Amino acid sequence: MPQRQLRRGGGGWRLRIESGSWRCRTPYNALMRIVAAILLLAACTTTSGIPDDLRAAGLTLTDGGEVEQPFLSAKGRVYAIEGGDLQLYTYPDEAAARQDAAKISPSGQIEGVQVSWMAQPHFYRRGNVLAIYLGFEPKTLEALQRVLGAPIAEKP
Repeated sequence: MPQRQLRRGGGGWRLRIESGSWRCRTPYNALMRIVAAILLLAACTTTSGIPDDLRAAGLTLTDGGEVEQPFLSAKGRVYAIEGGDLQLYTYPDEAAARQDAAKISPSGQIEGVQVSWMAQPHFYRRGNVLAIYLGFEPKTLEALQRVLGAPIAEKP
């Protein structure tokens, strides 16, 4: 259990919280650590980093608005991208994204759903985001693999 001490010193009150390596000597330091943790969590739960990462990898993306798939529990955004469309679905946490990803077989078949794709689908998961790329442009596939990792499924 953390030890807390509040002392009056020459410059006013000082708060000292110690628990392992976590030490906050002033309320300002404690507040800054809380703000940093909140910003880190917010960054982990948005897709905003993925489009920026893909642009940095040399791709051009145009936001096409919201998109839904009947076999996914999250809503997403669709982007026009070289050689096709990219759909990004953001989940509240990694566990929810893993649960939906488990519905997709390695060959790209969806458990209990018949889907007619407009182009070859490639499925990716990074953290709490599922991505579906509908296309076959080699430059785009290479950039997606660099940014999102290896595909979790691809329909031949």
